[in-house]
Amino acid sequence: MDDYGIIIKKMSFCYVKDNYIFKNMDLAIKKGESVGIVGANGVGKSTLLRLIVGLEAGYEGHISVSGIDVTKKSLPMVRKKAGYVFQDADSQMFLSHVEDNVAFGPSNYGMEQEEISACVKKALCETGIEHLKKRSVYQLSGGEKKLASIACVLALNPDIIMFDEPSVTLDPKNRRKLIHVLGRLDKTKLIASHDLDFILDTCDRTILLSRNGVISDGKSRDILLDKGLMEGSGLELPLSVLGR
Repeated sequence: MDDYGIIIKKMSFCYVKDNYIFKNMDLAIKKGESVGIVGANGVGKSTLLRLIVGLEAGYEGHISVSGIDVTKKSLPMVRKKAGYVFQDADSQMFLSHVEDNVAFGPSNYGMEQEEISACVKKALCETGIEHLKKRSVYQLSGGEKKLASIACVLALNPDIIMFDEPSVTLDPKNRRKLIHVLGRLDKTKLIASHDLDFILDTCDRTILLSRNGVISDGKSRDILLDKGLMEGSGLELPLSVLGR
């Protein structure tokens, strides 16, 4: 199973006893895949990402990330392997300036200053915001904040990055820029989103969730352009298709 970055076996989870969001769920994500997570409101898209990175506890079954079982003791190692980009960029950044926020993760892991500087430079370059490194977070646009929050995660050079509704609130220009940035990232990517066109543009594979687990798992176009499947799951076809 060395080819897999994420493995989930017989996983069950509930916030309220016996009211399961996931029940005996199996899922495997290969290294290097770009995978969209879609589904109607309340099916657990964000919860699934949070479980994988250890932001939710108390699941039954098995979750492993880059060969590391997700347990309370292993969370520091898991979070170095798997980064999580919050839906709200302000949740990712709590220091005054962009550069300081991007450096926080490497500093927290005890890297030397020279290595921290190299990680920050690389992360800013990968997101195309080198010119913003000295900028106050409060002076950033919504799109700039989103890219800065991604840079915060990239600074730790994780194998896997998970994005929770990355395109929400972005204007068309910044949405296109984000698609371009994600396309260049040589990482395993999981993207949970209601923006089905964004998933079509960024993910080769899509997982469609319903209450308790996976309805369908396959090529993005096969799933997202299946009108019967999408409508049966409480979703519509992508807007780019509806407009034809």
